[in-house]
Amino acid sequence: MNGDIIFREFKPEDYAEIEELWRTTELLSLHDNRKTYERNAVNYPDQFIVAEINNQIVGTVYGFVPFLMGSLIPDSIGYIGHLAVHPDHQGKSLGSQLLKEICRRHKLNDKKRVFLFVNPINKRKKDLQRFYCDKHGFKKILYLYHKKI
Repeated sequence: MNGDIIFREFKPEDYAEIEELWRTTELLSLHDNRKTYERNAVNYPDQFIVAEINNQIVGTVYGFVPFLMGSLIPDSIGYIGHLAVHPDHQGKSLGSQLLKEICRRHKLNDKKRVFLFVNPINKRKKDLQRFYCDKHGFKKILYLYHKKI
C-alpha cells in the first residue's frame, strides 16, 4: 500500500465516497441511507470507522446495536456491518485491522459477542467464510457469523 493508513471516525461529508465503496464491494443495500448513518455517527461516534490512504477512503466498518422494541436480544451482543475494503487494497491486512478494531470497540462497550451477516447471494461468500471463520475464529450459523470477544 502506498501511503500510511489512517483510521478515523465517520464524518457526514464521507457518505458519498463510502456509498460508492459499498456499491463497488456489493454491500450497498436498500436499507442504507445517509440520514441513518449520520444520526448513528452522532449517537455512536466510535462505531463507524473509516480507513484512509492519501485522503482516499479505502475501507470501512460499522458497528451497531439494533434497537428492537421488546427485543429478546441481549445487551451484550454487538453487530458488525459493512466491513468493506476497496478491491485495490484487499489482501493486504486492512480488512483484518478493521475487524479487530471494531471488535475492540464493541468490547469497550461491554459487548461479549459480535454477530455479522453475509448475504447468501454475495459472489465472494466462500472467501468471506474463510476470512471470518478460518482467519478470525468466527463460527457460522447459516449466513450469520458470531464470535466471543
